[in-house]
Amino acid sequence: MDKPLVSLITLTYNQLNKATKPYIDSLYENTDDSLFELIIVDNASTDGTVEFLQKLEREKSNVKVIYNKENLGYSKGNNQGIKLARGEYIGLLNNDIYLEPQWLSRIVDLFEKLPDAGLISPYVYTPKQCCVKKYLTMVSKPLSCKGFDVWGAEQLKNIRKFSGLLFKNRCADLSNRDYYKVLDALFCCVLFRRDFVDRVGLLDENFTPAWFEDNDYSFRSILAGYNNYICNDVSIYHNYSKTSSKLGQASRIQERNRAYFFSKYNYLAQYCWENNLKYSKLYDTLSEIKSSPFYFIVAIDLKIRERFEKVFRGLIKRIR
Repeated sequence: MDKPLVSLITLTYNQLNKATKPYIDSLYENTDDSLFELIIVDNASTDGTVEFLQKLEREKSNVKVIYNKENLGYSKGNNQGIKLARGEYIGLLNNDIYLEPQWLSRIVDLFEKLPDAGLISPYVYTPKQCCVKKYLTMVSKPLSCKGFDVWGAEQLKNIRKFSGLLFKNRCADLSNRDYYKVLDALFCCVLFRRDFVDRVGLLDENFTPAWFEDNDYSFRSILAGYNNYICNDVSIYHNYSKTSSKLGQASRIQERNRAYFFSKYNYLAQYCWENNLKYSKLYDTLSEIKSSPFYFIVAIDLKIRERFEKVFRGLIKRIR
């Protein structure tokens, strides 16, 4: 195909029927083929995923598949895809999400509206939200918390209906804003411009196999002068951790990567994490810290955290 507008990159590692197949169906059902190329990086699946992807590659002219001989993890796998990407925009999409119509064009439109945007994610809702009582009364046949474990036409119909209901309530809660700033983008589905990679770089492969590379990339985006956003008029369904939950020693890996993430930014990252500096007005605190003279000292020497703790706390208190 000609040079696409968007390069979408998705990793696969087993979970063919519970994740990859329904994801592919939703992608092609809800996205104009002419807008994107799909780069799939398979991390040595053994459950029939390879054969499924080989068939998909033959049938779809906009699909390119990388077949790894071993599981390279999230950062390395996505970096492989980013290096092959030809689009003006690049998207990293999990294989355990379900998309809605016009999702891609709406996010691209928001990039055109926001020249300062680094990372943009859609609004994400989860199986847990689908089980909230007040929403269950809104659909004729409520969704199961199992998400994609039971896949069928009736469930897809209700996911679409549920998406519209959530959007209606979300807009009411957020005063009809169609986007808002965040500290951390949502990496089950995140998009950025090609020149963002030139400025910020690839994903940090020291986080292999997974976890905290998304927090790190979000931090790097802000420190490079960008803002991160949620596109509030696009929603997707995310059946959390269908693949990463299968990784062995998950708790140990998470603790290791959290420590590495904190060490990259010293007390700044740890403080933001511990004080849940993620959304809305709290986002501006990081910008204020970053632009102040003592930010550079904090970033250099963790030992002086006690000296500046009162200053940090004062910033938080002022915006609450």
